[in-house]
Amino acid sequence: SSLDFRRDHQWLDGHNVRSLSVPVQIGTAVQGVMEFFSTETSPLHREWQDLIQALASQIAQFLERRRSEDERARILSILNSTLDSSTDGFLVVSLDRTSLTYNRAFLRMAGFTGKGVCKPSYQEVREAIATQLVRPDEFAAVMQACMEQPDLSVSSNFEIKDGRVIAFDTHPQRSDGKIIGRVWIGRDITEPFHARAALLESEERYRVVAETASDGIVTINAAGQILFANDAAGRIFGYPVEEMTSLS
Repeated sequence: SSLDFRRDHQWLDGHNVRSLSVPVQIGTAVQGVMEFFSTETSPLHREWQDLIQALASQIAQFLERRRSEDERARILSILNSTLDSSTDGFLVVSLDRTSLTYNRAFLRMAGFTGKGVCKPSYQEVREAIATQLVRPDEFAAVMQACMEQPDLSVSSNFEIKDGRVIAFDTHPQRSDGKIIGRVWIGRDITEPFHARAALLESEERYRVVAETASDGIVTINAAGQILFANDAAGRIFGYPVEEMTSLS
């Protein structure tokens, strides 16, 4: 059917019609067309015109709501798919702690994999995490601080009993400037954490060896500035170590 609805404006009491096309629209946006057909001619009175127009308006609003809901569902599906493909764990908790949103990575971090728990509660998630930690009291302290200060942001590393190290970042969730919940992001940093710990340990061993060596040891950068000198170097060159590191 044509989308030319000029004939709709020609409705007059007593007109006889066999068919009628009515635009289903919101404002100037046409959502569709309603077609009415009759094998017999009949007068189209004003009350029927008003009823048909009201019906068309209701259908248009329904279609618009449905289209908006379908779009929201599509966006939510894309978001959930993106979160589930992430190796970072995400947990979003409402202020009253009754609504939880999480991805698979977070469930794995919380230890729910293989336990058959599809939709754990906030308390179950909290207890599951705490039972895995080497120092659960530190985690409990962070949780308590977040409950007492809804606008608090915290970053902490927690050691798991199986040797893993999880970095947790938590921030308030806001909508239109108001805090509506809390977001937790967990990241497995086991490898970089232990690599850094090993590097610090190696540096500490080097420092102890260098400082206690009987030979003079001096470290100089490309600009000729002395970065390090041990006590033996100070004795050899006749300068206190503090003065040597200020020389170039």
